[in-house]
Amino acid sequence: MSHIYHVTTQCGRMDSFFLEADSHNDIVNLIENISEADIINVKKIIYSKVYKINTTESLSPIPVNEDSIYKWSWICYSNSYTKQIDLYNLKPTTTKKEIEEFLKTQSIRDEYIVGFYDDFKVEFKDINLFDDNLFQVVYKLNSRTYTENFYSNNVQELINFFDKKIAGELVEIREYKLTNMSTKIDDGNYHKRVSISILDDSKQIKTFIPNVKKNKTFEEIKNSIVSFLKFNNKKIEKDKINLFLKS
Repeated sequence: MSHIYHVTTQCGRMDSFFLEADSHNDIVNLIENISEADIINVKKIIYSKVYKINTTESLSPIPVNEDSIYKWSWICYSNSYTKQIDLYNLKPTTTKKEIEEFLKTQSIRDEYIVGFYDDFKVEFKDINLFDDNLFQVVYKLNSRTYTENFYSNNVQELINFFDKKIAGELVEIREYKLTNMSTKIDDGNYHKRVSISILDDSKQIKTFIPNVKKNKTFEEIKNSIVSFLKFNNKKIEKDKINLFLKS
């Protein structure tokens, strides 16, 4: 039986997309055969309202718009390890006891969480990240470089704090003057993507594969799709595949 997988690849930038196949190994074979990108991870979908996996519910057509606790961070420990777990967008009625009960069902390196050193809330997300008086601080520790953002009305106080309180060596403080949140696409020796549309009876799937090798023809790509992927739990017929190349 085939499964649907969420795939993340990287080649200058990261791309995520869905593919259906009998196993994750078939996904790996497909990507390695026709793409220049490295595979970051492959995850099997085990619950989905979109693909009706382990549920009969459909995704709501109306966006959910409700209040929430933006972030609640917990410093957890097992018998041997400590880990910070960040929980986002919790319902306002969520209690500390409910979270503790849930986290004690979770593990740190195969050891169940048994207790908590501390917890702290961030009620609202800072939507004005790039604002006046925002600085990026760069420092080195144990041969690694760290960057952190700080708001400050007094740069000298920021310098003094890092010199006296932060382990490592302060390297730079950078004042934000211009920000651009867009991502520039890596223009390497590959086609940016091939879009795939597959029609089977009345069902259709649209997906894509990024960073496609330039020496791959449509025929070769279709052969790979037929060899490694499935649609609606069936082998894909080549004549049902439509490809659109983005150079």
